Amino acid sequence: MGPAPVSAPTGGGAQRPAGPFVLDRATTWDLDVEGGVGRYFGSSDRWAGLVRGRAGILFVRDPVYDSVGVSFEYSSLSKATFGVEVEIARVDAGFWAQAGALLDVSARPGGLISAGWSLFGLEAQLRSFPGLGLGVTVFAKVSVPIGIVAHVLGARGSKSAP
Repeated sequence: MGPAPVSAPTGGGAQRPAGPFVLDRATTWDLDVEGGVGRYFGSSDRWAGLVRGRAGILFVRDPVYDSVGVSFEYSSLSKATFGVEVEIARVDAGFWAQAGALLDVSARPGGLISAGWSLFGLEAQLRSFPGLGLGVTVFAKVSVPIGIVAHVLGARGSKSAP
């Protein structure tokens, strides 16, 4: 066994463990792109697909990454939906969760919750669609957290520089 890792000082005199992952605190930009396929359950069940982008602010308190942003969604059920979303991610474990409020171009409100691991997740939306009425749509989706990936890669690159 080798010597124990030396602790590195942080602001305010606290200590943090030294090692390959240095704890990080930052506020920066966020970008997330998602796509999914699922099923609408309402007056008439049908398959659905979605593509969504979210831009916002990322609050890094390593290993927890929180974000808040505005989104635009295109789906087979509604051609244009705007939203506000919050997300919390534990990058050390790979888990994430989202919640949001939606409003489509026909002024129909809705809500979403989702959770996942790594790039994959499940999402449930409660919404009303023209000609379909109120229902729940469940999606299996892929979420690409561009802002988180860019921050982690940038932080690791700056820590390894001499």
